[in-house]
Amino acid sequence: MKSMNFMLRFTFFGRCMEFMCGVALAVYIVKKRPLPSNKLNFTVIGIIGIVFCKIFLALLKFNHTPSDLWPTPKWSILVQNFILPLFVTLLFHGILTEKSLFSTLLETNIVLLLGKSSYVLYLLHVGPIDNFFVYHISENILVRMIFYYAISIFIFSFIEESIRIKLRNQLKFYSTKST
Repeated sequence: MKSMNFMLRFTFFGRCMEFMCGVALAVYIVKKRPLPSNKLNFTVIGIIGIVFCKIFLALLKFNHTPSDLWPTPKWSILVQNFILPLFVTLLFHGILTEKSLFSTLLETNIVLLLGKSSYVLYLLHVGPIDNFFVYHISENILVRMIFYYAISIFIFSFIEESIRIKLRNQLKFYSTKST
């Protein structure tokens, strides 16, 4: 049972619903090209659904006694792996197709920069870099977050972006050279 719990919580086979929902939404948006709307149906349903799922997951965890066979509540896997991704997909659909304060906030330059540098942030906040920072600089989560965001923006802006531009220019050079 331990391997089943691990498989359902941490591997693609347990979490593929999230991936498939994203693929389905992308295909839908590309094929249907829905017009922008002032209605907030998908955004509101998505947010409410996510909040209810998180409350439900917290209640499940609070009322669960872990065992060696099943350390997490079984219902939490159903909610987290199958129901929550549907509400996240609805929220993403709303962000992409509905004009709201939330979508306007996500379109600001600072949020766009944070999104573009998020892969570097992901790489920084886990593993040996985080271990080094915690043991030698600070355990404070706010200090770590500010430092990691600053470093990730720096790396994105001065390394990743310049490499992307150089590669794009080289690809343009080779595509025009062969014609």
